[in-house]
Amino acid sequence: MAFDGIKSLFNAAADGLQRLKFNAWTLGGRGAEIFEKSAEALQLERMNPLRGIDEWRLGQIFDDARDGIFADLAWLYNEIEGVEPALSACCEMRESAASECGWLVKTADADRTRGFDKNLAEEQRGALLAEFGAVEDDLADLASHLVSAFFRGAAHAEPLWNADGSLAGFRKLDLWNMAFDRKTGIWYWNADASRDEGTFQPIPPGELVTLAVSSSRHVDHAALPIFIRAALGTKRYGVWLDRFGIPPVAVIMPPNAEKGEQANYMDLARKFARGGNGILPNGSSVSYGTEARAVCPFPDFIRFQQEQIYMIGIGRVQSGANDAANLGGNAAGVVEAGFTRIVRRDARRIARAINDTVTAKVLKRLFPGKPVLAQFAWDTEKKRTSREVLEDAGYAKTAGLAIDIDQVSELTGYKLTKAEEPAAPGGPGGAGALPSVPRFGLNAKTPLQNDEKALQNAPRVSDGQGDPKAEDALVEALSGLFEKSLAEAAAGELEGEGLTRRRGEAENAGEITQRFAGTAANGNPSTAANYTTTSFRKARG
Repeated sequence: MAFDGIKSLFNAAADGLQRLKFNAWTLGGRGAEIFEKSAEALQLERMNPLRGIDEWRLGQIFDDARDGIFADLAWLYNEIEGVEPALSACCEMRESAASECGWLVKTADADRTRGFDKNLAEEQRGALLAEFGAVEDDLADLASHLVSAFFRGAAHAEPLWNADGSLAGFRKLDLWNMAFDRKTGIWYWNADASRDEGTFQPIPPGELVTLAVSSSRHVDHAALPIFIRAALGTKRYGVWLDRFGIPPVAVIMPPNAEKGEQANYMDLARKFARGGNGILPNGSSVSYGTEARAVCPFPDFIRFQQEQIYMIGIGRVQSGANDAANLGGNAAGVVEAGFTRIVRRDARRIARAINDTVTAKVLKRLFPGKPVLAQFAWDTEKKRTSREVLEDAGYAKTAGLAIDIDQVSELTGYKLTKAEEPAAPGGPGGAGALPSVPRFGLNAKTPLQNDEKALQNAPRVSDGQGDPKAEDALVEALSGLFEKSLAEAAAGELEGEGLTRRRGEAENAGEITQRFAGTAANGNPSTAANYTTTSFRKARG
């Protein structure tokens, strides 16, 4: 135990000395140029690292990278990511997926956190929301930059701070200006992008947002030899096209041609090979050497190399030729699920790198001596569309439930208000309500009824009660309604049975309606309904 205490004190002293050197370096004439590049480094960035590269040079570059000097290898990675289409597409897909994620601040799990304080957790959550909310525009670019660590092996960003200690933004740093000591785990700033370790400046832990991946597990480590093989195949492909792409042309001279005319026929052959035309003497002909061509193997070879890059870059093959057969007929679902898992893994590791530096420093400043109970995180859950949210709200209403209107507005982005309930047909005060067809004997409502007075209990003029105008209106409404309904029903059934007497039957239906109206006017609606049904059946024969 005593030895552990002495070791801890020694490590703390070494860290303090390192930070003292770092501060002296930043303040001793460097000032704001703490992470500035030298003129030599800027000049190197103008050169193509692929020019003149050979096996010996590649070996030296990888040896330097194993020693922690990434100047040449990182610059080489950057170049092939721009010139190799498959690798460039993988980079774009991973970067765009990370930058499109929303962000949030989560509190610690109360059941898994020792000494959890709910109030403190909420205070820290609010503080982090304010800090990261002030630099929200920089977060997408930060995520996109840190994703490059999964391709190049590491990525760094410098947090920028205001005078009061609050977060001001982030500055992306290029990997070719970084060096790493594998023994101590310390990163160095290599302003010259050179192999001269004497110019390296150590960076204390916690100064940068750093995401590092295993030296043999990042994408470009496997993609570089694939790129070289594909480049060599492309070069040989060009040679094949020169030899077999355009078939050779031969001009057969006529039997009586003079020997001195051979040069003229040779010029004609060259002209025809370039797609020209001309006139040949009688007895001569043109022959194209198409038989010499064979099946070209290079497109399949190059396509295979690209498929390998897609597989290691995004976990799937983009060609899609045999996906369904290889993945059990559910190719789209399988590859999408695989890519989603990759994106979620990327988001978790990026958030951890941010929390190790930014979150820790913010909470230490605002809550000194307190446990960390809140942290930054990326929201990787798939967002529901507005249509899906509204459909769920409709299903909930059908089940007798209701979703809060504010929650629906937040999820859809629409400004929602509660719609007025439609007026019941034929109800009291229902302006514009459609009249309902009366069902006699069932106490049904009509446009002239209300809840207290049914049709059979309505006052009649013959009893010395009621209003004659109201009774006339009732008869007129019933007559018009049934005349239209019966005429449409008669015409529809006649048409369905394929009869041709539509017009005559419709006229009979009109006569039936007039008889019904007379019966109803005599105060016996039930008899009118029975008479109408019987007469209509007779009219149909």
